[in-house]
Amino acid sequence: MKNYRIVPGMWFLLLGVCCIMSGCLKKEEIVQDKQAQTDNATIQQYLLAKNEQATPQMLGSNTYYSRVLKANPTGQATKSLDIIAIYYSISVLNGKVIDSVTTGEPMKFQLLTQTGALTPVGLDKGISLMRKGEKFRFYIPSGLAYGTYTYSADFPENSNIVVDVEVVDILTNTQQIVIENQLIKKYIADNKLVNVDSLNSGIHYQKTVDGTGSTPAAGQTVTVSYVGKYLDGTIFDQSGTNNYSFPINTTNLIKGFRDGIAQMKKGEKGKIIIPSNLAYGSGFQIIPKFLRPDLITKDYLKDIIAPAIPPFSTLVFDVELIDIK
Repeated sequence: MKNYRIVPGMWFLLLGVCCIMSGCLKKEEIVQDKQAQTDNATIQQYLLAKNEQATPQMLGSNTYYSRVLKANPTGQATKSLDIIAIYYSISVLNGKVIDSVTTGEPMKFQLLTQTGALTPVGLDKGISLMRKGEKFRFYIPSGLAYGTYTYSADFPENSNIVVDVEVVDILTNTQQIVIENQLIKKYIADNKLVNVDSLNSGIHYQKTVDGTGSTPAAGQTVTVSYVGKYLDGTIFDQSGTNNYSFPINTTNLIKGFRDGIAQMKKGEKGKIIIPSNLAYGSGFQIIPKFLRPDLITKDYLKDIIAPAIPPFSTLVFDVELIDIK
């Protein structure tokens, strides 16, 4: 349940490494520029062969292309930090579809956040051109997709991709909170949970075993055992046999977890239900969604920038407050 953030001094360390390796970086930039040129030529040849018209959009040294499949000029325009719900179909240039979400619950992400809300980044930028109700096709070069990453024979390195996208909805953070509160109520009802308190902080808490003594005070350290799950019951984290200790007023944990533990007593057991705005929020979205675990595992900043928790995930923690010191 940790927060993931840039640690103090990290940027200076990275800057120093970049300065030392400037020669290597220049060579890498040359390679990337050549790849960008190759990708652009490949996409242009593809468009010519398909007799498809598309508008070029520059992003750095890369060029991606957009084509309007369904216009809605009066629709709400997307803007930075909007929560965007989309249907999509993604394929490589040879036409092999590698992932799609075209019915049911749309995929959500927060548009154009500072850390990059969506991989592939070309799609994040492309959606900024769209309005609610519109459908676009984007032709995205490897430099704005997955670079040299490869997943299978159908998904080789330097893959140029084609993504059809429909903007289903545009939400505010407040609207997302309302949606998640409805999901929490459904979870409580479906699982027949009783005596669940809705706390002012925004979390829900069910005490299952009474504790003794007082709740932890600022400056005290607590030791807990926990199992973290998604609403569907899938476990994403657990303390195991080692338990977990932390100062109750630390800022290195998600707020919802701290708030839940702060109102427990020694020996108490309970269930903390935490909406995403008190957990990992908009997180970091990756499509195709099946690439997420592999890409995050191979990302050297995986423990600094983006945890594996998908965006807008409501979390459930079964917890026991073992000790207070």
